[in-house]
Amino acid sequence: MKPLFAVIGTTGVGKSQLSIELSKCLDGEVINGDSMQVYKGYPIITNKVTTEEQENIPHHLLDFLDVQKEYSVVDFEKDALKSIDSIHSSGKTPVLVGGTHYYIQSVIWNQSLLPSNSKTKGVERGSGSDEEYDQIDTNTLYNRLKEIDPTMAEYWHPNNRRKIIRSLKVFEETGKKHSEWIQEQQKLGVQENRLRFPTCIFWLYSEPEKLFQRLDDRVDKMINMGLFDELESMRELIKGSDVDFLRDEEDFSRGIKQAIGFREFNEYFKEFEANGDSEKLSILKEEAVEAMKQNTRKYSKRQIHWIQNKLIPVYEKSMHDRVKLYLLDATDLEKWDVNVREQAIKIAKDFMDGKETPEPTTLNQFAKELLKSRELRHAGSVTEWKKYTCDICKDSKASNTPLIINGTIEWEQHLKSRRHRKQLQYNSKIAKLGYDPKEFYKSKKRQREVEEQEKGES
Repeated sequence: MKPLFAVIGTTGVGKSQLSIELSKCLDGEVINGDSMQVYKGYPIITNKVTTEEQENIPHHLLDFLDVQKEYSVVDFEKDALKSIDSIHSSGKTPVLVGGTHYYIQSVIWNQSLLPSNSKTKGVERGSGSDEEYDQIDTNTLYNRLKEIDPTMAEYWHPNNRRKIIRSLKVFEETGKKHSEWIQEQQKLGVQENRLRFPTCIFWLYSEPEKLFQRLDDRVDKMINMGLFDELESMRELIKGSDVDFLRDEEDFSRGIKQAIGFREFNEYFKEFEANGDSEKLSILKEEAVEAMKQNTRKYSKRQIHWIQNKLIPVYEKSMHDRVKLYLLDATDLEKWDVNVREQAIKIAKDFMDGKETPEPTTLNQFAKELLKSRELRHAGSVTEWKKYTCDICKDSKASNTPLIINGTIEWEQHLKSRRHRKQLQYNSKIAKLGYDPKEFYKSKKRQREVEEQEKGES
């Protein structure tokens, strides 16, 4: 059976570059697996590989879909399988690449996600835009989920409205609890026929803090390349569109509007359209840029979360002589050739030739930590889902509410995170001073504003 190669990992880690390098050595063609890069246009905000960067390697499912349409995992699975069959038929090697990991997973393994029949197609999209749900606050929906499916309620964060609605929809549209669907899939165990092709997966991984700096720099570069022109173009499209999900200026949960940047700059453009180049505009721009950077970093964390808690558990239940998962260290770009390109090409060629390939956990320290952990391998088990509460850090979406962490791995990562360490240092500072400096200065600022207002009235 002909093989498939896949490149996964966070945004900004170098996936497209490796997919092209592999294709050049394996006589391959690239299949895009990024849900935003399927859309025509908007190359900056979707971070598409340029024609020059493609180096004459054919790319499939890239820049082909009208932005006024929606595209689901069901659509991608069908289209990607057609592309793979076409590439195999031409005697070439398919290289699947992208950061939309549930797209990638749906192709590698048959039925590794929720059933893709007509009843659950809307569930896969997870839009949560039904009028019924729009009228209900998140806390009420969460309490409803606790009654219907307490296992999923334990798994989702109480503020994650989209995921809560998704689990409610699964029950309402299929008659079966979301957690039961997942448990059934987990009980399938080792089934050779679930794996569609002999597959070699390369997971590009970077140490988070260095990756975050690269992501921040990339946002600045996107602005210099013309990000605002694309944002203005989208605004014009929204105003002139007769498509419901595009016309709604406050809904960024569907289609191309999900790309990070559109939501973040929404208030900026509304102010610009209303008042032109106002004093407030520069403040809104700074806030939007920072929000875009922050949400890009958060997205990278969610991508890692999916690999650890969804993809790896399925991988662990597969026959490992037909599927391999290798983590490559992409932290230091100056060492790319040695740590990434050369290792990937050597492993890929040996995999194609049926030769013995190295044990995945031996490639580097990150591979040893993230691929060998017993707890990690079982992180996807429904019965082991658990919430943790950090009384040190506060939830950014709910003032003065302790931060809730889903999962043991995420909890351990949080305790080591820069955010947690900074909050511990700040709390120590408060203890020494005897007061909170932030609250003190806020109080002083409010006092000045009141005094200035009273002077103006007098």
